[in-house]
Amino acid sequence: MAALSRDARRLLPRSLARLLGERESEVLDELQRFPPDVSRALAEDLPGGRLRPETVAALEAQADRAIELLRAGHVSQGLVRLGGLLRIPADLSDPVLSVGPEGWPPGVTREYYALFAANLGRMPVVLDDPDALKLTRKDLPALWQSLLERRSSGRSSSATGGWWTTGASTTARPRGRFPRSPTPARSPAPPPPGSPRGARRGETPRARRARAR
Repeated sequence: MAALSRDARRLLPRSLARLLGERESEVLDELQRFPPDVSRALAEDLPGGRLRPETVAALEAQADRAIELLRAGHVSQGLVRLGGLLRIPADLSDPVLSVGPEGWPPGVTREYYALFAANLGRMPVVLDDPDALKLTRKDLPALWQSLLERRSSGRSSSATGGWWTTGASTTARPRGRFPRSPTPARSPAPPPPGSPRGARRGETPRARRARAR
């Protein structure tokens, strides 16, 4: 979550990104304190691919609380709550949560998270949809539903981060395949048979004499 949080901040206005970055530890704590009843509602809806109206209302209440704090002048608390909203799109995009109570085979979940964490730094961060920057507060439910539908259809390759801020929504989604391992360097080819001792392949006599000095 820390890596996703930092990637998402790269898409925010510079001043807001700085304020959230200064409160990174508090934001991460807020992510861990996400209401359990809302998490359970999300977990129940994920396998079916559709958010129930009561789940949407609970998610909207979380966004509205951040707005209320900011409007009331509690800037620091409001920013922390705002950062905590990252938990919503992250959960909506998590394939482990979307398989339902039966879960994945033993060990697969652990291996998936280990592979994802190991390669997260190599994945490019892209804007999922440029129009997302123009969304208003009332558009959030549709955004959340679209994330769930993309996960259900298998179109998303990894977790998605998203924040609502000052009337706009941004999404940061690592996309694409894991990069290939670098090709090992090849050893230089040996010189042709009959070449003088110490000669290098393709080396001229003049270059050989200069190297021997």
